[in-house]
Amino acid sequence: MKKLSIVLLTCFLIVFIFSSFSIEKSTIPQEKTVEIKSLPTEVSKIIEQKCFGCHNSESRNEDAREELSFDKWDDLNMLKKLSKTKEVHQTVSEGKMPPKRFLERFPDRKLTEEEVKVIVDWANKELGK
Repeated sequence: MKKLSIVLLTCFLIVFIFSSFSIEKSTIPQEKTVEIKSLPTEVSKIIEQKCFGCHNSESRNEDAREELSFDKWDDLNMLKKLSKTKEVHQTVSEGKMPPKRFLERFPDRKLTEEEVKVIVDWANKELGK
């Protein structure tokens, strides 16, 4: 009886440990890939690496998903793209994206100065600045 209790307790602990790891992983925005044909490759790569985890139509972050879904970028009409480009320019140049609370948990998603410059330069070009 004592051996059975030890075996059951061990099994319970193993299941508990593995389930806690899977819960932790599920809180991290999943890496997804996107090919945004209407964006320059360099911009698209930055968006894929740093933005797409939250800004996609399947994101669990409702605010980010509703604000901008990059997987639908190519489906936007020109006026909507320009409007979203202006928003991207403003939020990135002001350092508002990614949000500070998000970066506390995922510091590797912070945009580098060079990445900010690439996005801002692209947005300026698109906006005719």
